[in-house]
Amino acid sequence: MKAKCHINAMGVVCCAGENVDDFYNNVFSHNTSLFTENNELSSGRLKKVGKIKFPLPDFPHSQKQFLTRTNHLAFAAIKQFENAVEDVKSRYEPSRIGVIAGTCTAGSSEVDYSRRYEDEHGHIPEGYDYSLDFMDNVSEFIKIYLDIKGPAISVSTACTSSGKAIAMAKRYVEQGFLDAVIVGGSDSFALTTLNGFDSLSALSASDCQPFSADRDGINLGEGAAFFLVSREQSNITLLGAGESSDGYHMSSPHPEGIGAEEAVRQSLSQAGLEPKDIAYINMHGTGTEANDSMESTLVNRVFGADIPCSTIKNIVGHTLGAASAVELCLCIAVLKKGKDQFRIIPQYRHYDMDPKLPKINLAAQNQYCTGSIFLSTSYAFGGSNCSLVVGLEK
Repeated sequence: MKAKCHINAMGVVCCAGENVDDFYNNVFSHNTSLFTENNELSSGRLKKVGKIKFPLPDFPHSQKQFLTRTNHLAFAAIKQFENAVEDVKSRYEPSRIGVIAGTCTAGSSEVDYSRRYEDEHGHIPEGYDYSLDFMDNVSEFIKIYLDIKGPAISVSTACTSSGKAIAMAKRYVEQGFLDAVIVGGSDSFALTTLNGFDSLSALSASDCQPFSADRDGINLGEGAAFFLVSREQSNITLLGAGESSDGYHMSSPHPEGIGAEEAVRQSLSQAGLEPKDIAYINMHGTGTEANDSMESTLVNRVFGADIPCSTIKNIVGHTLGAASAVELCLCIAVLKKGKDQFRIIPQYRHYDMDPKLPKINLAAQNQYCTGSIFLSTSYAFGGSNCSLVVGLEK
């Protein structure tokens, strides 16, 4: 019998919360925008972003060579379950514990600083290390900080990065390659990223409105979420993980969601489930014209028009490579806090859905379900698709 991949601990940080409970409470109680205005765009336009405004825990001085905004966010998340990691280290061979981290920006915030400094002084800051912007910098920092001896892998597949990292961790655990994995994703706010999305006319003029007729793009955010996964029994199981890469277009999804559907059906098949077994779908839901059209088409075709679904990107913004992990963390928090009934994550600031889109059931406030199996999806540039199925074992 194949071993199961259980989620034993988790931590999260984003503009909606500095830990799991804070995140959960804010999602279900906030009725005002958490976004702040940013005026740093090259175009001079004002845009709203999901930037973290509370102080992060002090970064370990012993690891100062790894200090980037992205690593600082990762540290804030893993620090929340550091004791659980130490417990696992006391029982497993050090080489049998690994780190897999998803990221898009890595040290891009520090690159922004270096460029500004060079513009002002004619040279880059003394001692600036270009390796801070390498993708493997994130996983390497976590490995060294936690004193883990197994593999350290970074995954960078745009907005599916942490989802694909989680899928990889699931395979490693279930196939017996590793006994435990610290897995998740971290991405920080960076001007390079912000200006890139602005050049695509993909940024919302205000708070984004996914699936609305008035939708006009995304709000970027920053955050990190990490998990400790292993074969050790817990009440939360990662049941399925589906991946595909359809390569339809560099920055647009296949309009019918062909590759996305392959990832969704793969995750259901791996979990031994049918679409009717899913109680709630956390959608990618960016608020762009192309994504929302594709995704509503996909959900309607595979699941029908009744299953409750929503997106939290109009609460936390699009946290890029961390998005899959941040959103899965919230799904798990909902499952852990329920027993016989589970809260449905509402479509924040509910509005009328675009009547031109295929019908889906955008969740309203104060909805509950009895099913304890949730699906969370992420889609990325280049046709990268990821679907995760998580369930509560009662």
